[in-house]
Amino acid sequence: MAKYTSKLNLYKVDPTTDGNETFNIKTMLNDNWDKVDNKVGSMSDKLHNVEADANNYIHPAKHSADMITINDIGNNFSSGNVEDVLEEVGTSLSAIANVIIADGTGTAITLNMPSVAEYTTNMKLTFIVKENNNGNATTININDLGAKDLYKPNTTDAPSLKSGKAYEVWYDGTIFFLKASASGDASPSDVLAGKTFSNDDGEQVGTKDLSNLVASNVKDGVNISGVVGTLPDGTGKMKYAHGVVTYRIVGTYNFSFTINTDIDFSPSQVFVEVPHIRDDNDYYLRGYASLTRGCIGSHPFHTSQVNITYNDSQKTITVNGSVNGGASYYDDTRDFNWYCYE
Repeated sequence: MAKYTSKLNLYKVDPTTDGNETFNIKTMLNDNWDKVDNKVGSMSDKLHNVEADANNYIHPAKHSADMITINDIGNNFSSGNVEDVLEEVGTSLSAIANVIIADGTGTAITLNMPSVAEYTTNMKLTFIVKENNNGNATTININDLGAKDLYKPNTTDAPSLKSGKAYEVWYDGTIFFLKASASGDASPSDVLAGKTFSNDDGEQVGTKDLSNLVASNVKDGVNISGVVGTLPDGTGKMKYAHGVVTYRIVGTYNFSFTINTDIDFSPSQVFVEVPHIRDDNDYYLRGYASLTRGCIGSHPFHTSQVNITYNDSQKTITVNGSVNGGASYYDDTRDFNWYCYE
């Protein structure tokens, strides 16, 4: 049984079923050629028209921007065509260029921004301060929409605004915050007193006091930030210690007491200054007692004296005194100064 092609509908003889039929020139040949000729003629007309259109084509001077798409690899824009992307860029550039000269006062800032009809969350703006606010509580009022508090980043502390400086702020839906413009972990105690610096908490003032950083307080030859020390290091020098003990002498002129020195060296010389101790005949005991020599009184016949001993393991001085004046009772309080030398 004969078949037909799918594209040009040409007649096809099936050798199995039509092999014994007489060859029909019209159906098997001429009609097929006519179909081919018609198809080729139609295509020729179409190609001729395409050629004519191509030869007569005039490229337009411009295309609509919304016809051109972009490949936004970084997903920086919400739009996919050039027209909308340019609009987004223009909006951002407008915000960048939107630096307003503030009016009002240092603590009640007013801004004239015709493009702003209401406060919107995450809105940003930059303005130049008119007056110092001296760190006092400050508000921003745009187009008389209502005053809003201005704080340092992530705090409820008022920022310190300086006249003539530009500041960028953003609105969280309730409050304006100064945009964080610095970072770091320095604290006021790390910075010289009176010097200003900035970190994550904004502008701050240093508190480190180096007024005692002078040459006489620095070890000889040591350089600390340009201060070269002149203080002797003590190497090879004699150690020295001094103290005073108040003692009440009560009784028959004989007394004894112990002084705890708490020194950290073994002294070669120890002295105790004996204050003026008067007997009943106006003679007195006064002077210095050492480890090798006692303090002798001024009475010509009586042997008034003070002797001392030193215990190096306990770091103590023992004072033993005797004032012979003929009286049977004595009551007086005196200061005894002691001295130890290495």
